[in-house]
Amino acid sequence: MNIDRVGSFRGKVLDRGVSATTNGYPQLVLQLQATEHWDDVNEVWEAWNYDESEATAYICLFGGNGKATLGVQQAMRALGWDGASLMTLQDDTHIETAQWRMEMSVYNGVTRIQVAWVDAYDAEPGRKCKKLDVNDIRKLDAKYSAALKAIGGGPKPKSAPPRPPAPKGPLGDNGPDPTPSPSGTPMETPVTIPTVSESAEPPFTPDTPADPTPAVMEYVPVAQPSATVPSAEPEKPKRGRKPAAPAAPATPIATPVASAVDQGTAWGAVYGAGKNKGKNDVEITNAWVAVVNEIGGDEKVGSDWSGVRDRAIAKLS
Repeated sequence: MNIDRVGSFRGKVLDRGVSATTNGYPQLVLQLQATEHWDDVNEVWEAWNYDESEATAYICLFGGNGKATLGVQQAMRALGWDGASLMTLQDDTHIETAQWRMEMSVYNGVTRIQVAWVDAYDAEPGRKCKKLDVNDIRKLDAKYSAALKAIGGGPKPKSAPPRPPAPKGPLGDNGPDPTPSPSGTPMETPVTIPTVSESAEPPFTPDTPADPTPAVMEYVPVAQPSATVPSAEPEKPKRGRKPAAPAAPATPIATPVASAVDQGTAWGAVYGAGKNKGKNDVEITNAWVAVVNEIGGDEKVGSDWSGVRDRAIAKLS
């Protein structure tokens, strides 16, 4: 019998094969049997010895544009597939265990529990963040080094600039701030940590050393007031008419700054919207991949995926 609850499971891969979707796209089909279930509360794997232990995973591998979908990553991670040929996905010499996630899905008004993601047997279970290894992060650092420098990730000064000498007291010494504390004892002037905001500049204290790590501040362009200069002498009113009141000065309007949306957040929004509209995983993935390819690939999208999110959701409407 099929698994009847949401959660992470792992166990045996009873059978595997390559078939085609209703649209003719290649997909991997896996027959799974759970032997363990992840306990989210205690964060341990527990034995799963129930009749409801079977599940079938349908993983679309390529979309209508011929581009690989996220299903290819699942097949590689779960079964150790090298991606060289679809024929090898049916080879019984591959890994015979896997881990998968059961999720609620609504399609054509029917609610059911199905396999939403397949992963390696010993992968991180549950809904925890999937983290890249050190080498992958270094590759991303090198790829986006220019963008990181542009937002404040450039070289930092090795030491703070020299501290200006404090004014000497009447006896020639540089003692503590004479401002008394609540107890009446003189205390040193505290260092004020600036708070970055859109309307206030950080305070400057002459006898406080500069922070060696400069704060990253976002530049918000502000519309400037009208530069029209009134004439030196106002126009004299005509006889019998009351002069018009001077126009009020224009009020500067701050330009709002839209925050960037990363790829993971955008994909989560698209996936959730697709499920709410009754779309299956294949349809959601195809809409996502189509939008990315229309834009020109991941590099053309850049660091802000809000456009991909909005267009993909529109495609799923």
